[in-house]
Amino acid sequence: MVIFLQFSLGLSLNIFLLLFYIHVVSTSQKSSSSDLILVHLALANTIILLTSGILETLSAWGLRNFLDDVGCKILIYLYRVAQGLYLCTTCLLSVFQAITISPSTSCWARIKAKLSKRILPSCALSWVINLLIELDVLIYMRSPQNSSGNVRTILDLKYCFEVIKSAETTLAITIMFSFHDLLFVGLMSVASCYMVFVLHRHHRQVQHLHEPRHSPRVMPEVRAAKRVIALVTLYDLLYAMQAEGLSQHE
Repeated sequence: MVIFLQFSLGLSLNIFLLLFYIHVVSTSQKSSSSDLILVHLALANTIILLTSGILETLSAWGLRNFLDDVGCKILIYLYRVAQGLYLCTTCLLSVFQAITISPSTSCWARIKAKLSKRILPSCALSWVINLLIELDVLIYMRSPQNSSGNVRTILDLKYCFEVIKSAETTLAITIMFSFHDLLFVGLMSVASCYMVFVLHRHHRQVQHLHEPRHSPRVMPEVRAAKRVIALVTLYDLLYAMQAEGLSQHE
């Protein structure tokens, strides 16, 4: 019941955010480009919670081996694609924010002027990338009762098994996924570091404008920089923990 309530609450909140930002984007003339990114992020979260929530809830109620091959392929494929979308969209949001706060005199000025027109194509591209990169799920994912045979490599996902008979195929898939994840995590980290750099430079430029009694620690740009550092550090730690957890199942 706790697991069911947890996923129900998370799913309800993400659906609310999804509908809210869709309403803002479709009706408000003052909606920003970041609202469209947040729509995409809420959609990815909703798909993750729907797919993982079904698996976790049924498993918590004591059901075992309740998925056939088709069920495994569909649910795990949607889950993996949504995870990839979440990573790509979070990276896109970080890059968007970094370009937005960059000075108009910087090399990003021309890109900033066209930034709002690049959001929708970027979201569409992330769908194409993740739908293609996760095709191995539709080929190799199996139900637990159909996982026997001449198998050289098995990725145990608790509900399903990814069965790959070739070590070379396993290596190629591992390299592809590692490159995909490290690329977007790296871009997000670079964008976050750039935001901290811009905020720090702005802080030094306007420091003399603040009243002497104001502590540097409570200045808006300092608080913003601390939040950027905290968020990107937390995200990187959670990603590392997730990657370590997956490697333990191999």
